[in-house]
Amino acid sequence: MAMSSVLDSDKMASLLTLVEEAARSTEEGVKHFVEPAPGTLQRTTNKRHHIVFGRRGSGKSSLLRKAAADLTVDRRPIAYVNLEAFKGHKFPDVLISVLISTFTEFRKWMDTAAVNPATKTSFWQRLFGTAPKRPSFNRARSVQLSAQFKSHIDALEKELHRTDDAELRVMDGAETSQSDSAGMKIEATSYIAKVDGEASTASSRTQKQEVEQKFRRSKIDFLHRHILDYQRLFTALGEISDGDAYLFLDDLYHN
Repeated sequence: MAMSSVLDSDKMASLLTLVEEAARSTEEGVKHFVEPAPGTLQRTTNKRHHIVFGRRGSGKSSLLRKAAADLTVDRRPIAYVNLEAFKGHKFPDVLISVLISTFTEFRKWMDTAAVNPATKTSFWQRLFGTAPKRPSFNRARSVQLSAQFKSHIDALEKELHRTDDAELRVMDGAETSQSDSAGMKIEATSYIAKVDGEASTASSRTQKQEVEQKFRRSKIDFLHRHILDYQRLFTALGEISDGDAYLFLDDLYHN
């Protein structure tokens, strides 16, 4: 009876709810993360590309979120992007969408973790349960870099909503004008008075030349033209943080 009473208690019901919620990875859940094996978390943050695989519910997303949280506390720029939101997207829209989300996450990180002082417990303690030891970034440079991210995000969003491979026409026109004028002076003299007069005529001609150019819009070409811009953006991110930046792509199999 005692065991049955415990199982049917309100505390047990609350525990079951917590266990069910913990089965799904969340930002708040990183404070209760349990490492699956010694050294796994450290390997995840090594400076190289990693692919984490395992069965559903094995803790892959929790591991990535914990790694992202630890790097944030160390003031290392991170962007966490869940690719499940983009399943079904076609190429190249899926690539543009991932770029938008990546830049948005890095910008959000720059506006919060990069500049929030360690004394701002409402941010650090609530999300991470601890405060950073490294000082905050230079605020002026952080604001400037955040604005650059915003500029690229706006451009990518415009490109995302445009029709790919659409035929476009551009008209280049040049207009020239020429004017001619002629004058004649008339003088009349009489015994009473002298009259002077002048008459003139003017004419103008306008010529307009137009050249029509046709081309097809290509989203891939747009991305190729901005590769160097994106590289400079990440170079600036590494310089301001005095280290590396990290990108976490969760549920990669969806794409």
